[in-house]
Amino acid sequence: MPRRTATRCARRVAESRVVDPNLRELLTSGRPFFQGDEDPYRTRQEWADAWAYYGEQVLPAFIEKHPGRRPAAMYAAGILPPIPLLRPLPSAHGFTVVAVEQDDRSIVKHLIRPCEPWAGCEAEHLYRHRAITLVELELHRKHWTHHSCEGVTT
Repeated sequence: MPRRTATRCARRVAESRVVDPNLRELLTSGRPFFQGDEDPYRTRQEWADAWAYYGEQVLPAFIEKHPGRRPAAMYAAGILPPIPLLRPLPSAHGFTVVAVEQDDRSIVKHLIRPCEPWAGCEAEHLYRHRAITLVELELHRKHWTHHSCEGVTT
């Protein structure tokens, strides 16, 4: 009589994709939770592989908690284009910067989630690139009342 190995294997695979808090923090903010840890992902491909593996678990909870925003890994992996700056950043800024090694071994620093007035609204940026729904945009407007997402009309 054959064994039921398929169920056990599927359960084991599902359990292996559990995202620990340190990795979740790295994928969502671009910084490891424990400040002494070295970034495990250095190249765009490493970010893309990590996002392909863990993204479906991280994204829904992130959107529910932060409507109108996307995790840093999506920008570092090249899934979303970087948010353009409206004016130069101050020299001592505290914004998250993810250094990503390119194919030619050069390092490109991607600025993740700069805030106004240095960059526009992230929700507007996502709407322009069709990476957000109107429902989520409205949730974003209700959640973040300090700016209005003026460039987007529904």
